[in-house]
Amino acid sequence: MNDESAVAMRGGRLDDVPALLRLQDVFDTNRLKRRALVRAVGCASQSVFVAERNGEICGSAIAHMRRSSRRVRLYDLVVAVSAQRAGIGRALLRAVERRARSLGAVSVHLEVRTDNKTAQEFYRHDGYTLFGRYEDYYEDGCGALRMRKPLIRGPRSHRRPSHAFDSPIMV
Repeated sequence: MNDESAVAMRGGRLDDVPALLRLQDVFDTNRLKRRALVRAVGCASQSVFVAERNGEICGSAIAHMRRSSRRVRLYDLVVAVSAQRAGIGRALLRAVERRARSLGAVSVHLEVRTDNKTAQEFYRHDGYTLFGRYEDYYEDGCGALRMRKPLIRGPRSHRRPSHAFDSPIMV
């Protein structure tokens, strides 16, 4: 990868919302709406990660952590069609996992469509395992597989996260 095509990772901002909304066109259903994206960018319990290449937003991830929880939920991960298969999805996933670890989370959880074998394999390859299923989960009636990845090995730490996603994102 040359310097022109290098990917920069950063935290999402309110002025990113129009580009983040366009990224949602990758999905046939269950696209996040403007209101949800604005809320995510401004919410202390959520982090929005943005991947930029050549000055253009080419991917994003949204993660959520409640103050009373020891796990992070990967709420949304999307990469522009033109940027797929370039490692951007993996870089976004790593950014979410690093942030979760820094907050004392013990695992990352997510849902993935039962008919999206590519995404399922992407997560499995990265250490996510199946632990449940929701029937009729998505707006079109498709089910969802529930997957998770432990972030710590060995005995569980009893340290509580000191805060949720309320500080600036450093990726």
